Amino acid sequence: SAKLGAEYPKQYIFLNRGISGNRISDLLARWDEDCLELNPSVLSILVGINDLNYNFHHNPDADPSEYGRIYRTLLDKVLAVNPDVTLIIMEPFFGVSEDKPFNDYMSANIASYAEEAKRVAEEYNAVFVPLQDVFDEEAKRTDVFKLLWDGVHPTAAGHDLIKTEWLKAFELLRDIGCNIVRCWGGNVYESDEFYDFCDEKGILVWQDFAMGCATYPNDPQTAKQIEDGARIID
Repeated sequence: SAKLGAEYPKQYIFLNRGISGNRISDLLARWDEDCLELNPSVLSILVGINDLNYNFHHNPDADPSEYGRIYRTLLDKVLAVNPDVTLIIMEPFFGVSEDKPFNDYMSANIASYAEEAKRVAEEYNAVFVPLQDVFDEEAKRTDVFKLLWDGVHPTAAGHDLIKTEWLKAFELLRDIGCNIVRCWGGNVYESDEFYDFCDEKGILVWQDFAMGCATYPNDPQTAKQIEDGARIID
């Protein structure tokens, strides 16, 4: 916020509603007041590491399904209020802890939460900001504890890494200025909201049939399914 505020004075208003230690269920509990009533044009979320921390102490067999369910509920609520909001989802990450049981648990489970966050981002056409690989690569160059002093909480250097990756995503959204986007054949068919957004913004969608990386029968039934798919998108 300091960097963007300095470079673009009076263009942005920043509303930080992050609370240390909050899990995704805590976000849900205060979502109306701290998000919906503020009606942001850009919503950036980083959540998940505290869910794992809680699970380690209270529910070690928990999987990320409930995390993903609540994440989707949060986004459904905000999109119901403002369908034009830009969503940025940041990947939860972990470093190294000197507490071996904690370190082993977190290291073994962080990827599943990161993958769930990425799935949510893909489902909701959100910008996904990868962070785990960024920290892992930087840790090869320096002491990991200079980035995440306890494996969870970033130092000043760690915060700077996050800032850099977030700004890359934000500036891409702001500056990309493209008028055509291709959905390739190994992709999924996007939601109606995606096509409606492209129509609204004057973006041409080059939509491949989602038939990449496989072979398909050459028969009338398959041909009819392909035709029906094309007509639905059209």
